[in-house]
Parts: sequence; C-alpha cells; structure tokens
Amino acid sequence: MFQFYVPELSPDQQQVFITEEEFHHLKNVRRVKIGEVVKLFNGKGLVFKVKIKKFYKDKVETEVLEKYNVPQKTYELVLCQGIIKIDKFERIVEKVTEIGIDKIIPLKLDYCVVNYDVFLKKYQRFEKIIIESAKQANIAYLPKLVIPQKLDEVFNNKEKWLTIVCYKNSKFTLDNLYTEIKQQNKIRVVIGSEGDFSNKEI
Repeated sequence: MFQFYVPELSPDQQQVFITEEEFHHLKNVRRVKIGEVVKLFNGKGLVFKVKIKKFYKDKVETEVLEKYNVPQKTYELVLCQGIIKIDKFERIVEKVTEIGIDKIIPLKLDYCVVNYDVFLKKYQRFEKIIIESAKQANIAYLPKLVIPQKLDEVFNNKEKWLTIVCYKNSKFTLDNLYTEIKQQNKIRVVIGSEGDFSNKEI
C-alpha cells in the first residue's frame, strides 16, 4: 500500500485533501486511481488509511477509513555522522531513515573535506530524502536532522547514553557490546568523516 506524507494530519479529521507535491506524486508517479486505498502519515506517529474519492485540478479528496497511532520504540537511536561528501551523506540519510533512526547529527570534524556552507545549503534536499525514504519504508516517524555540531557539543549532553564510536583502529566489535546494547534505551553511533577521526578527537 502506498504511503504519502501529510504533516498537518490531526486525529479529529474525517476528510483529508492531498495537495502540492504529494498530490503530484500520488496522481502522476504512483498513478493511484479513484477507489484505491492508501496510507497517510504526519511523521509523528499518526497514520490514516484513506480511500481516494475525487480528483481536482490541484488536489485529491479522500475518505478516512481508519486512524491509528504507531507506538514509539522503547529505545532511542541516534547517528552522529561526520560530514562527508554530499552524495555519500544522502545515501546514509536514506538508509538510516529506512531502519528507523530517531535523530541524525552531522559532525564537524578535523578531517572533513566538504565545505561547511555548501553542506548547509543541501539541508532541504536531505529533508526531502528523509520524507521519501520514510514513505518507501512505511515508517511512521521522521527522524530529526539537526544542524552540524562539534564532538564536544554532542558529548556535553548529561543524559546517560551508550556511545559506540566506529574507529578503524579499534579492537572491539559489536559482538563485544551485544549484551550491553540490549540493556540500553539510549544508543548513539558515532562515525567519522572520510579521513576518520583525528588523534585529538579520539
């Protein structure tokens, strides 16, 4: 069943109009027809099943068949990813959204090779990839993409986290942490840029 993003969904709605980009995607890309049933989600756990009723020039009218909230996970998973080349970062954003990551924090590291201002200009593109990936994977919650931070800003957080740093010279594997991972409800994975971490950062 196709899924479409409607951020303004609210629990009391009995009728929903799909407009703008999602209207184009539904009509011209997915070629959904009158009478078909699709899912709508607001990125915050609320999901509607709706039937397509009528097409207009710039919107489609739907009838709400079912509403439900998808429960949040019992754990929080955060990716702290060093800023890397744009195409590689886009691929990472796509894949971690599909597996249900909760937050993506780009990291400003010593060995980053990408211009910071150029990276920031791609944020709208990153957000679009998040939405498209969530639609494709039937994810009900959109991960939060925050502005780039330095390592010390990330680690200043006083909450208790299990932090997994992916470092090329490490002697540990995920197998070493398997039991601890299962017992934690706040996990963050830290990955370097193309040049990995500097000695100072490690």
